[in-house]
Amino acid sequence: MRSRRDSATRFVIAIVTVGLVAFLVVLVSGVAVVRQLAETQAIEQARSLTLLDARLVQRRVTDAMADPGNVSATGSWAPIVDPLLENSPVERVKIWNKHGKVIYSDATELMNRPPVPLDEDKQRVLRTGDVVAEVDELSGEENVTEQGLKGPITEVYTRIETPDGTRLLFETYQSSEAIANAGQEIAGTFTPVLILTLSVALLLEAALAIALIRRFRRAQKEREALMQAAVDASFRERRRIAGDLHDGPVQEMAGLSLALSARAEATRDENVRDALMQAAGQVRSNVRTLRSAIVGVYPPNLEQMGLEAALSDLLARLPSQEISAHLEYDLDHDLEHRSSELLYRTSQEAIRNVQKHAGASNVWVKVERRNGEVSLSVQDDGRGGASVNDQVGDTGRFGLAVLADIIRDAGGQMRLTSNGTGTTVQVKVPA
Repeated sequence: MRSRRDSATRFVIAIVTVGLVAFLVVLVSGVAVVRQLAETQAIEQARSLTLLDARLVQRRVTDAMADPGNVSATGSWAPIVDPLLENSPVERVKIWNKHGKVIYSDATELMNRPPVPLDEDKQRVLRTGDVVAEVDELSGEENVTEQGLKGPITEVYTRIETPDGTRLLFETYQSSEAIANAGQEIAGTFTPVLILTLSVALLLEAALAIALIRRFRRAQKEREALMQAAVDASFRERRRIAGDLHDGPVQEMAGLSLALSARAEATRDENVRDALMQAAGQVRSNVRTLRSAIVGVYPPNLEQMGLEAALSDLLARLPSQEISAHLEYDLDHDLEHRSSELLYRTSQEAIRNVQKHAGASNVWVKVERRNGEVSLSVQDDGRGGASVNDQVGDTGRFGLAVLADIIRDAGGQMRLTSNGTGTTVQVKVPA
């Protein structure tokens, strides 16, 4: 059925869409996290590089080199420190004493500047020997000579000691561009792995959705097969019952009606003749009622009987329930079997609802051709109901709701309306 196939297709599309959205969210979030981790790792590498440089310098530093007044000793820093700047992300090196005096830098003009008080972080590093790294915009007074460097700059500092235990602050300035490049390199390593993993997960999710849909469809086909088997069994049983009734009581009562009519015509007593004719008429009426009941148990063969005759038999039982039935059939030729079956089943279900719920006195059934379609209307003058509206599926009438789906699948449409003093079921099917 088209509606069920469409529902299954929409289900697969929904699952794939949700998976794709989740894929994008995780991808964007994952890339951001990887980049953050990469930047953190790059800064950690900057800390490690500064710590390694500080250890290399500390191995060769002397006590005299810590004295800013010793010019000859101060000149000993250059052969130790300057090689650290070659082929390295380190842009600048400063060595401070505890008073904030730069005792050496590759920017020699810094050594002639007066002392600058060390901030709390640098004083803490001198006390503890930690390694601290931070991105600096170089806006402080001590960074005047670094403002020409490509910023932002990562500033890393740690402690070194001379042989006699004098504590000095070893500080490097490393280009953040180098750190960013390192971060991008790390991100470039992990991002493809992340994308590949998420892509495989998305494909597995889509494959799982397709497998579930296929299993659902197989189960649906099995369920439909079981339902069809039950319907077929019910159909066969109803046909047997209808056949027994038709071949037994109906035939016997029809024969009785004919016998009574024949006896009435043969008698000369007028009173007896009237009584026999009345009895024959009553029997014929009962035969019609019983035939109508048989139609309710087992629908007629529409191909042989025709839709008009089948509708007549369907309405024949209503007078016994004090409901006047009116049939207007305005088709010049027979319909195809599928359309006749839909119109008959709709009439049967609508009349059943009239009998159970409407409390009607009249039922009008009309079949006509209009604008290339065959139209059926079943109208009553009963109570109607507030629950009846244009949407058949909302009426609570399950039989009509099922029929509406079947009619839609066949390319037709059903409409159910009520004005409070009656209900009308209208059906249109292709001619």
